[in-house]
Amino acid sequence: MRVLFRVDASPSMGIGHLMRCLALAQALEAAGQQIIFAMLASSLPFLAQQKRKVGQAIELPDEQQDAMSLIELCKQEHIDCLVLDGYQFDQDYRQVLGEADCPLVCFDDNNQSGPLYADVVLNGADNATHLGYKVTAPFAKYCLGQPYRILRQEFISPDTQARRRDWQTRQYLSIVMGGSDPRNVTRQILTLLPSHLRELDRGNSHAHVGIIINVLTGAAYPWKRELQALISSSELTINWLDNCQNVAEVFLNSQLVVSAAGGTQFELQACATPAILAVVADNQQNATRMAQQQGCCDLVDFTDTSGSDNAQLHALASSICGLLAAPDRLLAMHKACLAFSDVLGTSRVVDTIVNCVAKKGKANATKSFS
Repeated sequence: MRVLFRVDASPSMGIGHLMRCLALAQALEAAGQQIIFAMLASSLPFLAQQKRKVGQAIELPDEQQDAMSLIELCKQEHIDCLVLDGYQFDQDYRQVLGEADCPLVCFDDNNQSGPLYADVVLNGADNATHLGYKVTAPFAKYCLGQPYRILRQEFISPDTQARRRDWQTRQYLSIVMGGSDPRNVTRQILTLLPSHLRELDRGNSHAHVGIIINVLTGAAYPWKRELQALISSSELTINWLDNCQNVAEVFLNSQLVVSAAGGTQFELQACATPAILAVVADNQQNATRMAQQQGCCDLVDFTDTSGSDNAQLHALASSICGLLAAPDRLLAMHKACLAFSDVLGTSRVVDTIVNCVAKKGKANATKSFS
């Protein structure tokens, strides 16, 4: 089976869509399927920088972004299944793809963009079963909720799953604000943290004494020079990991991770790592609030326009200090992650896609014969 992924990445849209496609592509390739990524020229470097990339990549000319061109590409490459991920692919675009013979698999987050015309719908958020996909994709197979969370191979490996229960060995505070961090939260929070930590010390907590901070930046992070200057002059002990290729190892060694909400929160749960999740987009709200209710994380909402970004940054810094001073809370969050994580979702999605392609292939063969 040949599977084509249509996805893009950029500093403005981030690389989250690409990373979850890559996670699924890894699993499909491990199951013996052939993988192709079709991306705009500006997006290809973000794929090339991933050491665990799979399959081949095809550059799409800017003038060939319409759905019919993609269908022609699928015919030329003898594609058996098309995976679509991105908010730029609207209802009209999906309708054209849905009428083709090639089964369409759609990643979705909120079900707010009209009919999906999909054969398979992917949404690993806990509330996904309540979003009304029977209306927007009435004939699809649904891979919804926790049982269908797609994780990269490093997070579901036997080594990771064996080590995630080790709590006493964790010592780091880690900050990972996504592949592009468009609000530059990383640099701003590192600027605020020293004063907040000093205030914590005045309360005789000393929770941060000796704490080492890992700072992870992604391939699309645009403020590297400014970040380097800040780290060089900071009173904090900071390890900067740019374009880190072994994120699971970092999470397994962290007692607390500050992260952008989104797919990373599922990776954190797979590593049983407590987190403070910064919600920077509306589509992250539902899944993040569910994780907060489960006790796996704290939440700071950057989409709340009633306050300033500066107030939200101070709230984030205060939340970090509060958790560092409360080891019992961190342990409780660790245990909650253990209780609610499910690492078999990727294999369930692969099985659903393979079965869907086989079923549609038989239907097309019958139609051609008749």
